[in-house]
Amino acid sequence: MRARVAAQRADLERLGATFEGGAEEVTEWGSDWGVPLAPFLPPSPSLLRAGLALLDERERQLDSTVSALAPAEWERRDGSDGWTLRMVVDHLAAGSLLFLLRVEIWPLDADEAQRGALEEVLSRAVRCSRESKAFELFGWNAENGRVRWTARTVVRAIGRMQHGWLAHIAGGPEPKELDFTRHENAGGDDSAVGDDEIAELRERDARLRSAAREWPGVRVIAFWYRYYRDRLTNWPVDELERWRAMRAAFRDRLLSYDESGLAAVRVAPHGGCTSVRQQLALALSHLPEHQGQIAKILGVAQPARG
Repeated sequence: MRARVAAQRADLERLGATFEGGAEEVTEWGSDWGVPLAPFLPPSPSLLRAGLALLDERERQLDSTVSALAPAEWERRDGSDGWTLRMVVDHLAAGSLLFLLRVEIWPLDADEAQRGALEEVLSRAVRCSRESKAFELFGWNAENGRVRWTARTVVRAIGRMQHGWLAHIAGGPEPKELDFTRHENAGGDDSAVGDDEIAELRERDARLRSAAREWPGVRVIAFWYRYYRDRLTNWPVDELERWRAMRAAFRDRLLSYDESGLAAVRVAPHGGCTSVRQQLALALSHLPEHQGQIAKILGVAQPARG
């Protein structure tokens, strides 16, 4: 770990970042976002520029490798039952979309944030329903492949999550993330969404917002509203082109922020926190992991990383 930290720091300094002090700090970090303070410090201009330049270097290196592949090579697999190269690139695109989502700023009023997130996804669902649009995007790792999204798929997923939290409030078990991160397609997914279904989603959300005064954990559903909103986005169909588009969107979003936007801690309605610094760091660590996976699939020796 020390070797990796030193190598990353050397790369960032090579690209113009400056750091004060050199004391080592070890932090025990649990599973909750936002435990250590350091990831929430605003990135300095030099660190932001260097971080984006390093991310661009790593992305261009990986892009150069996969864009040179013959069509048949895209189906080469990591072991007998692992991901194909196509799935790895699909996953990288999905990761860029999550980084993009997590740097969005939330309204500080929790009710306003939750209600607004629901209205965003409902507006997109209604529009896609009228236009009979469908989108395929890589799902969560547990889904291990693409999910076909329509307005009805999204409405069904949101409804299932709302019912799960309302049942918890009534005395049932607390919903777990894996309960909601397997999105099977069903018959009728291409049918239109009715006004009554939209009204029911609003009514159940109002009940959840009212209950959140006693059960604040239910507000995690606001994150999922934004997640499902982004399933209904018209990205390129081709995996490589979609990854290129999504990584450019993430970079452009970071560059669009002024100093206040870069410094703001994104506090979600349920209290989860993230920041530009944290998501840029995650993006930088995500690429090498999957570069190594691609190299393994292709049988290319990788240099030792310490």
